[in-house]
Amino acid sequence: MAHVLWGGLLMLLAMFIHTAFLNRTYHRVGAVIAGIGFGTFIDELGKFITSDNDYFFRPSIALIYITFIVVYFLVRLLYSRRPLTKVEALANVLSMMTDAVAGPLHADQKLRIVRMLGQADLSDPLAQCCRDRVGEIQPRARIDMGWYFRMRDAAFALFLNLVALRWFRYLLVAGLVGNNLFQILTVADIIIGLPGLTFEHGVKDTIVIGTAQTVSLLVASLLVVIGFMRLPSSRLDAYRWFQWSVLIQILITQVFVFYDSQLSAISQVFINLILYLALALMIRRQRELTASYALMAEQRPQITVDPATGN
Repeated sequence: MAHVLWGGLLMLLAMFIHTAFLNRTYHRVGAVIAGIGFGTFIDELGKFITSDNDYFFRPSIALIYITFIVVYFLVRLLYSRRPLTKVEALANVLSMMTDAVAGPLHADQKLRIVRMLGQADLSDPLAQCCRDRVGEIQPRARIDMGWYFRMRDAAFALFLNLVALRWFRYLLVAGLVGNNLFQILTVADIIIGLPGLTFEHGVKDTIVIGTAQTVSLLVASLLVVIGFMRLPSSRLDAYRWFQWSVLIQILITQVFVFYDSQLSAISQVFINLILYLALALMIRRQRELTASYALMAEQRPQITVDPATGN
């Protein structure tokens, strides 16, 4: 059977799970199955956009990557288009309360419900009933939720501890610079054929792709330079410029890399995602440090001197 048929069957199964069950755990399983199904479906894009059913059509992987980016931005737009109304907030609370029927809530779930109730109309009897019920619930710790949550929390805690280390920050910045230089050399080898370099790539004569990739990389590198210039005065601003540089590589440069190198470019996606995640955590930690320093400055006792007595 063709991949597109398997993809359709998996997406059909996901639709069945989402309509047949109310439990949020089943919905997560359905979401994973739907994602696998969509990936299996779009895997054969090249066969359906070419007249000769060319499965290995070179732009296919770049087009698949663009599709994922578009889907991501559509979801972001959907969630950020406007704040929830009071009715929508209450509807979300009722949806999340189904987990309390299926089993004990964990602390994060209870916190989300409480926050959502804050956006609902508490004069509504149904909202009051939900508030009273949530107040009675004794949540269980995340560690009791299973091996997946334990592994995820352990990995996240390890990453947070690494971000706090000075040598890790230096290593991250060095890796960011090295990653940019490597990609610039790769593109230069594609366009002009640098002597002594043997980078693997699939397109040697496509000037348009090489030029577009070069321009996006130069913009990303310029943002890194700006970040370095801001580093002595503000780490937070520097990390933001670095993050924008990585984001340009993820959203723009990577499209042309996929066109040139196809599946071998997947490793570059993971490198950029790791860099982006590390920078996001460093920005978060720097904001927390800045807020704590500001709080300490506010709480510090102000010393005043009477000019007459000197006391």
